Amino acid sequence: MNERIDEFKEFENVENLFELVVQDVRIWQLIRSPIFSLISDPHSQFVVSSSSSVEPGEILRGLVAFGRNLMIRNPYFAKNSDLLFVGGGRRKEVDGIYFDIWTDPVDLTAEFDSLHLERNYRLKHFRPVATDRVYYLDIITHRGAIARGFRRNRPNLSIQDRQLIARLESAIEEEFNSRLDILQLITRLLHKRATTMSLFRDLLMKIDPQVVVLYNAYNQHSLVEACHYNNIPVVELQHGRIDSDHLGYDFPQNPSLQAFPDYLLIWGDFWREDANIPLPDDRVITVGYPWLERGVNRFAGVGASDQILFISNPSNAKALSHFAVECAEDRRLSDKIVYKLHPKECDDWQHRYPWLLNSEVTIIDGQTPRLYELFAESRAQVGIKSSAMYEGLCFDLETYVYSTGGASPLSSLVDRDAAMMIDSVDALAEQLGRGVDMFDREYYFAPDSLRSMQKTLEQLMHKGGVYEQNL
Repeated sequence: MNERIDEFKEFENVENLFELVVQDVRIWQLIRSPIFSLISDPHSQFVVSSSSSVEPGEILRGLVAFGRNLMIRNPYFAKNSDLLFVGGGRRKEVDGIYFDIWTDPVDLTAEFDSLHLERNYRLKHFRPVATDRVYYLDIITHRGAIARGFRRNRPNLSIQDRQLIARLESAIEEEFNSRLDILQLITRLLHKRATTMSLFRDLLMKIDPQVVVLYNAYNQHSLVEACHYNNIPVVELQHGRIDSDHLGYDFPQNPSLQAFPDYLLIWGDFWREDANIPLPDDRVITVGYPWLERGVNRFAGVGASDQILFISNPSNAKALSHFAVECAEDRRLSDKIVYKLHPKECDDWQHRYPWLLNSEVTIIDGQTPRLYELFAESRAQVGIKSSAMYEGLCFDLETYVYSTGGASPLSSLVDRDAAMMIDSVDALAEQLGRGVDMFDREYYFAPDSLRSMQKTLEQLMHKGGVYEQNL
């Protein structure tokens, strides 16, 4: 476990923060991840502005997107559906078609009465898509932003609430030497909740699904709450690592939560072991990973070269990218060092990592070549914490975890002899070519995933229910 997270969890336990209620909302679950990010890195993406108002540009973009969604793919024009998928908008392009890799594989092959709602990705929606009956959520998300811009439904915190928040700010400053404007953070989150909750409730009442299937639920609390208000069970699909370092999934025993899915469908049994997921065991269901299974089969005939693939992650990419440059300059290693950027890095990597610009490293900053194609072409992969490295092991890659001195979420792979820890170019050069390590693929990614997911969703549509603690 990351020592910093361990300290943070001890702090929230001592302060009894899961019992913190502001405006009848159990607020700690909603703010624990951004607060930890700000404590760890004051310049993280969760930095809160000095004003709770929405920027004029955001209001204008919201008005344009809202107006477009009134006419195009308006979800209020959708018919009733038994199964409602909710996607994030970030799609993968394959042969000119854009896929939601988490939901489309099962939606394309099963005979469900289904509907797909899609959030925008950086104010865009990709077309053409693989599945029919896709509608956009801009009419809700941007309508909420417009309402916030005009200060509609702005929370008016009581003196008692402000005192509670002030005490929390003082406790965090004393414990972590970090001054945070938690009042501002809570105000913004409550404002967003107030401007979207009723809209989600109304839409769910209109579509009337038996089950809602989504991913990244820890960033969609209002939608999950709206589902529970309408007595609709929520099924989350695993979309990344799940372990004790992930504050979206790991909680103390019997926490008081504002919103959590009723079922969690995971890739393999491994992913239930390290995190304390706040659900009974029978609601954490192993189904496998259809998109990965599809990719392994698709590129099974591709021959590997001497290519070494570095897999980036924004939280530690400076160290990894510097290491990639060092490796590219060492003739003992491959002539082709490839650095695959995380999607969040693609737009500004030249500014973030200028040392890559004139290096001998090949930078992958777009959709192609695709990740699984890179896996198939490579002999080895190197990273620090990317969950994609688990997927790379399914392509029989030598796997190296670059040590930066701290704990790595990938240390379990090293402990199970599926990967090797390295800390220098010399260490990599010495070990490269040793062959594939021990990797129990079915333990991490259960087989026959498409059939398993279809069967599970069918059962939940007929017999699933909201977990009683979520009511």
